[in-house]
Amino acid sequence: MKRVTPWKSVMRKRYLLLVLVSATALATAIYIYLNVNLSKMVAWSLLIRADRYFLVSTNQQQLPALRHLTVPWRRWNGLIDYDLVTSAAQTKLIFPNFKAIYAKGDILRMKIVALDRRGRRKRYGGDFFRAKLVSKDSVNASTAGKITDHGDGTYTVQFVLAWAGTVQVHTQLVHPSEAVEVIKQIRDTIPNRRVFFCHFQDQRTERPGEWTPCTGQRNTSLPRKMLCDFSKKSVNATWHCERPKHYPCSAIHVCKFDYNRTKRLVESLISGDEKRLFSRLLLKRDMRRSTLIRVVDRGIESEVLPRCGPCLAQTPSEGYWYNRLWYSLSCRARHFLQTGDVLQCLRNKTVFMQGDSTMRQWYFRLVDRISAQSEEITKSQEFIGPFAAIDNASNIRLHFRFHGEPIQKKINISFRNIHYVADELDQLAGGPDVVVILGLWAHFVAEPLVAFRARLYAISHAIKRLIHRSPYTKVIIRTSNTRRHDKLFISVQSSDWLAQELNVVIRDIFGRHESVAILDVWEMTLCQEYPDDAHPNVHVVDSELSLLLSYICPS
Repeated sequence: MKRVTPWKSVMRKRYLLLVLVSATALATAIYIYLNVNLSKMVAWSLLIRADRYFLVSTNQQQLPALRHLTVPWRRWNGLIDYDLVTSAAQTKLIFPNFKAIYAKGDILRMKIVALDRRGRRKRYGGDFFRAKLVSKDSVNASTAGKITDHGDGTYTVQFVLAWAGTVQVHTQLVHPSEAVEVIKQIRDTIPNRRVFFCHFQDQRTERPGEWTPCTGQRNTSLPRKMLCDFSKKSVNATWHCERPKHYPCSAIHVCKFDYNRTKRLVESLISGDEKRLFSRLLLKRDMRRSTLIRVVDRGIESEVLPRCGPCLAQTPSEGYWYNRLWYSLSCRARHFLQTGDVLQCLRNKTVFMQGDSTMRQWYFRLVDRISAQSEEITKSQEFIGPFAAIDNASNIRLHFRFHGEPIQKKINISFRNIHYVADELDQLAGGPDVVVILGLWAHFVAEPLVAFRARLYAISHAIKRLIHRSPYTKVIIRTSNTRRHDKLFISVQSSDWLAQELNVVIRDIFGRHESVAILDVWEMTLCQEYPDDAHPNVHVVDSELSLLLSYICPS
């Protein structure tokens, strides 16, 4: 028998050990990859053709890369190191050059130094903070702070001290930067995150119709011949449905949004470990309140503000609440508290409102304020319009129509009743007594940013054509407002961070537009006394309408 030398026996054991370690490492790597991407793979399985849930382009919607390869707050196994996540409890608030007494009109500056759970300084920015200054006296007053992210874990907050009295800063960490990164990557890598269906049917027969899934961005995994393309290049709008088996594309009848399947889809895109970033322990966490700050009125007259209109300069603050009334600091806004004041402003005017349900909320509140007579609303009009109301005594006409797809509503909506804003503007005659008010944001937070920008570009060109035809037409576009974050689905799909990103695009496209006034209501809702809501309290809406009327009647 051949004898194995001791050194060969050792080498063989080492070789077997190396093979075992390599196999273990490979199995661990596979497990990690599946653990990180399991939720994404489950989401993809939900979207296959057999289940008829949704269509996803495997080319257009690639699975996000392993996030732990590019960010420092992931462990080697892809899980989040929550000791490195921004902590609201540890984060410091500092007032440089703090004074015992401030004067009304001064700028109060506060520095935020983001710290992690162990109290260590963060070296990168991206945290989504909110800050407001509130009165500690008997008056009900508040204003929002403007926050600058320096990208190194520090932030500067500016407050305008707009009233005299004792005030205090309330700061909130809405999302740590790690949660923002997850929201951003999902938005940028998965363009179709909502489940829509459209119904095709021959209305002349009693044959049952056929529902097929639809998307805002084209599903490139299917050839074009298998799709019905309802996109309109002239308005930069895209809408694609899977071609029905038994009907032509022209047989499209109604469309609807599937909330439950969308909720499951969005939540499946987040791993169990990532979901902790959106738990109550980290979402909208209130931070330590500042010391009390004393503000005195030294009788210095405030500067005269410009008239409300286009091309207003950005100010340190948009305004402040004082005893349930909003006082603008960007332009000379008035308070239209009496019905007679509203009627006087709108006398002989025709107002066209186009946008989402926040704009519809304005429309119905304005109808109530002037007691206008509404036209009868049919079942097909009950959500998207068109609505119309008239006040014959003052010759006031109010109109509302919802913007085109995407429309995130669970009811059946007639496809032929869906009109795009740019098309409506091209059909408008305009004139010195015509006011156009636009508000698009709530149904676009779940869209790719490039799609929202393209839609606004088309609207901007339509406005230019309208102004060329009728130079004295007033055009006003409103920004987004804050909303609740009470569900994981909402926090990821419709976060205030996403809405604020849309505001940046709105200002980028219309900020220098000489014929378009931007009505900013973001800070108005950020520092309101009521809970955040996509459809704010009626007192907030009344102040928003007063600001709107100040743009319509600036003199």
